Amino acid sequence: MFKVQPPQLLRYSVSVFSVLLALLLGLLLGSQLKQEVSLLFFAAVVFSSWYGGLASGLVSTVLTILVNDYFFTEPFDLLAIASRADRLELIVFSSVALLMSSLNVEQQTARERTELKQVEKILA
Repeated sequence: MFKVQPPQLLRYSVSVFSVLLALLLGLLLGSQLKQEVSLLFFAAVVFSSWYGGLASGLVSTVLTILVNDYFFTEPFDLLAIASRADRLELIVFSSVALLMSSLNVEQQTARERTELKQVEKILA
């Protein structure tokens, strides 16, 4: 009926695990996916925010930015964003990931409110 939040350590562990899974898939399939590797990271952010809430989604977003920058953006170095296109891609990814996390949390909150109203009607 009501969603019970998983323990905080588990929520953040899921964030880390989902980003690592996206990284492994990106490294394994990177030559075939080319630019679509970021879709794997979007999936990691969506899953993390669905499972653990907004904070978990934000953790996975930050981890994704760092991992994507280090492994998939030339020069292959942490936070060495060379081109203007790479900076723009980082801004767009961050914005969309934040929006997806926020919408996911809002959807869960609306669902919980609906369930609470149904319970109140039954008890009234």
